[in-house]
Amino acid sequence: MNDSLFQSTLITILACIGIMLGIDSFATLQIAKVLKPPTINNYITLPTSIKCFITAYTHQECPNELTAIIEKPKVGQTCAVSRDLIHWLGGQVYIEGIGIRRVNDLTDKKQCMTVDLFVSGPEQAIEFGRQQRLVIFLGR
Repeated sequence: MNDSLFQSTLITILACIGIMLGIDSFATLQIAKVLKPPTINNYITLPTSIKCFITAYTHQECPNELTAIIEKPKVGQTCAVSRDLIHWLGGQVYIEGIGIRRVNDLTDKKQCMTVDLFVSGPEQAIEFGRQQRLVIFLGR
């Protein structure tokens, strides 16, 4: 897709989103004209990127060894999100400094704004600790 076609498609999409949200369509168009969406590994990173706490979990914390969407968790591929980010379930995220992970599990109900990485053992989870990083939802 060439740049001008991409930009016009982006402007149309943003105008529709603005209208659905009740935002003045002219203001939305002005924002869209100057926006050049960032990409990571050919994924457009619109619209959600937030700072989250990143932690790690293991098989011991995964009852029945199945994720929330009934899949086996895979080290280096699986991650879980807190319930406030449940709309990311089934999609992919890019975690700053870590890479792309598939969101196919949920964390404990007490957590908020958290992404849990599935790791091979408790030693790796303890070593990883708790970090704050930029997380970009890439879509489904």
